[in-house]
Amino acid sequence: MSRSVFSALALSVLIGASASAETELRRLFEQYGLRPTPELALAPDFSLPMLQGPAGSLSDFGGDWIVLTFWATWCGPCRAELPSLERVHQQRAETGLAVVGVSLDSSRAAADAFVEELDLSFPNFSDETGRVGADYRASSIPLTYIIDPLGRIQAISRGARDWTRLLPMIDSLQQSISPGKNLDASFGASAPVQLATVQQPPTGRWRLSDDAPEVGELFELEIAVQWAGRINDYLLQPPVVHLPEEIIQQRVTASTSSRDGRNVLTYAISLLASAPGVYSLDPIELRYIPQFEASPQASRLVGPEITVHPRRVLGLSKQQMTFLAGGSVGAGILGFLGLRRVRARAGRSTMASELPHQRLKSRYDEATALRLKGLPTEAILIFGEIELELVGEDHDLEPHWESLVERARYGGEAPASGEIDLWQRRIERQIAELRPDSEAAARDNLKLRNTS
Repeated sequence: MSRSVFSALALSVLIGASASAETELRRLFEQYGLRPTPELALAPDFSLPMLQGPAGSLSDFGGDWIVLTFWATWCGPCRAELPSLERVHQQRAETGLAVVGVSLDSSRAAADAFVEELDLSFPNFSDETGRVGADYRASSIPLTYIIDPLGRIQAISRGARDWTRLLPMIDSLQQSISPGKNLDASFGASAPVQLATVQQPPTGRWRLSDDAPEVGELFELEIAVQWAGRINDYLLQPPVVHLPEEIIQQRVTASTSSRDGRNVLTYAISLLASAPGVYSLDPIELRYIPQFEASPQASRLVGPEITVHPRRVLGLSKQQMTFLAGGSVGAGILGFLGLRRVRARAGRSTMASELPHQRLKSRYDEATALRLKGLPTEAILIFGEIELELVGEDHDLEPHWESLVERARYGGEAPASGEIDLWQRRIERQIAELRPDSEAAARDNLKLRNTS
């Protein structure tokens, strides 16, 4: 056999072995729920300041298997995931595995405090400008890349997970390509990672019912979450608004619609301020689970700033009211307020005397009208309120009805029409049982006359 033929055969064997190894790696990643990259692109190198340390580069870790994760202090799923990455670092750092984090916070001080709070010892970079996050398509986090010892991106993990469960996968990776500092690792230039499919996370915008409320006055932060595609492409979770201690969240309601070819799920969050001041309702964390994914992800929406004023009565501040209360004018105002309280109590008495049957029947008719308008999720929410009043404040909804309400409120999901019909008929019967028996009242009057 000639040398050229032998070389060709040897090359074909090497190519075949390489292809077989790549196939096995793809199967391994898929087995553990990671997405292998279609082509082994080089990971873009970068240099950044490190949290609680000097500046460094990604290429400093060349020759190791790298678990490169992007996170932020405001990201709830990140907070849940990072401790498991710390445990992996503690158990495999000496075997040629580098767990490396990149904070996307605009405040390095906040990220430093976060790392100290969670007691993270693996190296973390600070990407205050978001430049590296943009190169790595970190529009939603946590986002983690698996980079082999040669500097190639092998797989991607989106969403939070328990990385200690992936230790067998990591061990298999290290057997397939053994780490070593003598390896000639290559990293790419700073440029966006090219992937076959780039996930477009949901986006949102907010609107305040009042950007200058008074202390104790309810106001609403409305968050409209939009995404392209089908309504079941994402399992949306309620947005998390990072609030100061003085702003208290009361309740969350949701409604669905469609606008410009995009699905819209609007959350209305009722808030209450306990003290005057200027407050930032930021960030707003949009949480969701994409279809075919098992764990939550989050993207950031910059929230608003509000100015809370002291509570006023008749246009006067509390201090002015206190001053006036000492004189005749104050007495007159207080007398007027007392009259208002009497009228308010009288109004409440009138409302309390309203028959439960009439009130619930009105709400039932409202829900029925919403169904006829093609708004089943809104109807489900009202049915849930009616059911709660029927069972009493000390009881919860039955698990099945509770599930329907939660899916409608937080996922914009309506059950099959037949299932809504079943619940509607059940509620209708219960309301009918509350209807006063006018004939019984007449019989009671007749008995009184006969006895007298």
